[in-house]
Amino acid sequence: MWLLAEQSLSSPVPSSPPDPGVIHHPVVLAWIVGAMAISTVVTWLIFRWRNARLKRRQNSPRQLFRGLCRLHQLSWFDRQLIAAASRKQKISDPARFFLEANLWSDLIAAERSAGKRQQLEKLQSKLLAESTGTVPSPA
Repeated sequence: MWLLAEQSLSSPVPSSPPDPGVIHHPVVLAWIVGAMAISTVVTWLIFRWRNARLKRRQNSPRQLFRGLCRLHQLSWFDRQLIAAASRKQKISDPARFFLEANLWSDLIAAERSAGKRQQLEKLQSKLLAESTGTVPSPA
């Protein structure tokens, strides 16, 4: 141990500072910092875009309509009937048929086919009877 200490004290002190190397060159450091900043911004933008896309997919009128159809256990035919009715009346959100009775009355009154009119009346009574049912009061 004494030998190591004695050897380090007796070694000559370099007259010039050590070569900093390429990594300490200002241009290289600027490129590294710039690349890190750009990659951080790109990653942040990707995550923002992804979260906005997921939010938009969850809060869309189409997803609301699908969820309501699933909740009311509507068949594929019933779903198609409501979708066609919303296109016919130029309604952008077919989920409105679950809430607004006046849409049904306008649709049924405008329907020419007696068979389709019966199907629409049956579907209307199914959807709107469930929504006007009595709700038990919390006790």
